[in-house]
Amino acid sequence: MKEKAKTEENSENTHIIVNSLLIGILIGVVLFALFRFIAYKPTHTTHYHANWQVWIEGKQQTFPEDIFYQEVASCSINNDTDPLHRAHMHDKVYDIIHVHANGVTYSQFLENIHSAAQPGYFVLGNNTYQNNNNNNKKVTYILNGRILESLSGVVIKSEDKLLINFGDESVSELIARDIAIQNKASEYNTKQDPASCSGDHATTLQDRLNNIIY
Repeated sequence: MKEKAKTEENSENTHIIVNSLLIGILIGVVLFALFRFIAYKPTHTTHYHANWQVWIEGKQQTFPEDIFYQEVASCSINNDTDPLHRAHMHDKVYDIIHVHANGVTYSQFLENIHSAAQPGYFVLGNNTYQNNNNNNKKVTYILNGRILESLSGVVIKSEDKLLINFGDESVSELIARDIAIQNKASEYNTKQDPASCSGDHATTLQDRLNNIIY
């Protein structure tokens, strides 16, 4: 009888130890999940905007075609490797560039909108504009008051002002046009980005819950 009682006692102690361990593990898992929920911070860090305008023969271009814009549905808060996501335009706002990664150049942005800027010529969608000595029309790039030969290798910086112009305007006229560009990028830097694009994306409950699992 004593051996039976001792066996039962050992079995009960074993159950208590096992249950204690399971409860401890459960509490640890809950505390770890709670910590990840509270401490969650989005991994993205880069999100800023630049101003730009394109003028062709005295008329500012407003890019009405969808081809110039990225669908916001394709954005994600942790997707800075997609070239289209790194620099683009949204919502038919034709004079603001959205930048979501460090080191993005104007050439890369223009490639995303099916365009290019090289010395002496500018490609905009399906149209090409190039210097013409016969009518004195030429391509001019002005960035923050400086006239550039091209935009190759030029990194987009927050609140830049870029003017791309094709026409016969004088340098003084172009400088005045460049100065007149409003700094709308400053305002956009304080806004939440469309849909779920990165940058100042508001952290949601779903974001925090996903961080617990992944």
